[in-house]
Amino acid sequence: MKNVTIQRDNQNGIFTSGVLTIDSGITFTCKTAEPKWQDNEVGISCVYADSYLCIWREMESHPGHFHYKLEDKHGRAGVFIHYMTLISESRACIALCDNYEPNGSDEEIDDSKATVELFEKLLLIHFFNNDVHETFTLNIVDNSNVTNLPTV
Repeated sequence: MKNVTIQRDNQNGIFTSGVLTIDSGITFTCKTAEPKWQDNEVGISCVYADSYLCIWREMESHPGHFHYKLEDKHGRAGVFIHYMTLISESRACIALCDNYEPNGSDEEIDDSKATVELFEKLLLIHFFNNDVHETFTLNIVDNSNVTNLPTV
């Protein structure tokens, strides 16, 4: 099973930031943005730091759009890795991006669509060596700068 890691590095009261890394013959790194921790509440909180199987699925909220979905775990379902322009659009999903910019009580997420498309393409070409989106393990790890996030 292939592995991808998100190292969470900060929680600023608006969102939880981190860095996603693929390291399997190629190296790919990008920033991540998730909602802040809100007691694992469905639709508004980031998920627990843990390992999750990720499966290529259609987003129920956006028919015709396929992205990687984290396995249903810890009372959470429907958590996807996808692109967005504002952290408030997250609905407890994970955005991949190039950068974040403050926007009052929200955060603008830069180049998210291009970053997600590159991530998905690199997984196909370099990680899986075929044209089928396969399952991988996503390891989410909180570093010591991230506070108030419980461990599983």
